[in-house]
Amino acid sequence: MAKTVSLVLGSGGARGYAHIGVIEVLEERGYNIKAISGASMGALVGGVYAAGKLPEFKKWVCDFSVLGFLKLLDFSLREPGAIRGDRLFKVIREMIGDVKIQNLPIEFTAVATDLISQKEVWFQQGNLTRAMRASISIPSLFTPVSLKGMLLVDGGVLNPLPIIPTVSAHSDMIIAVDLAGKESCPTMMNADDAVPLDEQDMSSAESLMTTDAGKELISEYGSLDFSHSNSLSLDTFSDLFTPEIEALIAEHNKPEDIDWWDSFKSRTSRWYRSFQSVVDEGPQIPIIKMGRIDVIHQAIDTMQSSLAKYKVAGYPPDIMIEIPANACGTLDFQKAEDLIQIGRECAERAL
Repeated sequence: MAKTVSLVLGSGGARGYAHIGVIEVLEERGYNIKAISGASMGALVGGVYAAGKLPEFKKWVCDFSVLGFLKLLDFSLREPGAIRGDRLFKVIREMIGDVKIQNLPIEFTAVATDLISQKEVWFQQGNLTRAMRASISIPSLFTPVSLKGMLLVDGGVLNPLPIIPTVSAHSDMIIAVDLAGKESCPTMMNADDAVPLDEQDMSSAESLMTTDAGKELISEYGSLDFSHSNSLSLDTFSDLFTPEIEALIAEHNKPEDIDWWDSFKSRTSRWYRSFQSVVDEGPQIPIIKMGRIDVIHQAIDTMQSSLAKYKVAGYPPDIMIEIPANACGTLDFQKAEDLIQIGRECAERAL
C-alpha cells in the first residue's frame, strides 16, 4: 500500500519552481500526497497541483522568456507594490477554473501574513486563486491583498515553512521542502576590524562632494520629484529603462502618469550620467551594486531562512528536502526548467 504524505512547500520566490520537480519524484515513487501546506510560491505550486493542473502549469512556466514574463506583469507606480498581479492571476484562474479549496481532492492550506495583526492567516476554504494570490504577495513586488480589515502579504514573512497545518492530516509521513537550504556557516569576524563605510571612506566622499560638480549634483538630486514612486528608487529606475518596460508602462498607466514618467526618466538619466562622470574623475568610492528592491528581497530571504529553522525545530518533518538558496535569484522566474530539475535531483537524494 502506498505511503501517504503531508507535503510542506516553503517560500522562496522563483526557487519555488523546484517544488514541481519534488512533486513529480514523489508521484513517480508511488507516494500518495494526502495534504499540502504552502507559503508564497509553495502555496501557488501546491494549489495548482491540488487542482490537478500541474502539467499545464509546468508547460506554461517552462515556456517563459524574460520578455514573456514581463508581458504578464501589470506595473504600477502609485500602489504599495511594483506589480498588481491581476494579469498574471487571470491566466492562472483560467487554467485552474473557479475552484473552492474545500472541494479539492486533497487537503490544502495557503498561508498568508496579516500586516495589521502581525499574525498568520490560513486559507482552508474559499476561492483557491484568491488564497494563492494573498499568499504570494511578496513585499515591494506584489501589491498586498485587502480582506476584512486585514492587509495580506507573503506567508513566508512569518512562516516560510508551514508545517503545523499538515499535522492534523495524520499521514504516514511529513515531507518538507525548504527553499533556503545548504546554508553556509556564519562568517566569523573580529568586531574591532569592522569599520563603517561613513568612517572608512568619508574623507574620499567629502572631497568629491566639495567640488563644484559635486555640489551641483547634490542640488539637482534634491530637486528630483519622487512623489509618484512608492516602490521604486533611483537605483532601480536605472534598470527599468528598456523598450519592453517602456511599452508595458505605456499600456497600463494613465496619460498623466506617463508624462511624469517621461520627465522623471529624462532627469534621472541625466543625473546618472553626471554622477558617473564625477565619480570617474574623482576619488574612488566603493559602491555595492544592489537596488532597494534587491536589498528588500535579500533581507526577506535571510529572515525566512532563520524563521524556517525555528519552525522545523518545533515540528520536525520526517524528511527534509533542501533546495540550495543560491539556486537562483528571487525574481528569476524565467528559469523554471532548470529549477524543476534541481527540485528533482534534491528530492531523489533526500528520499
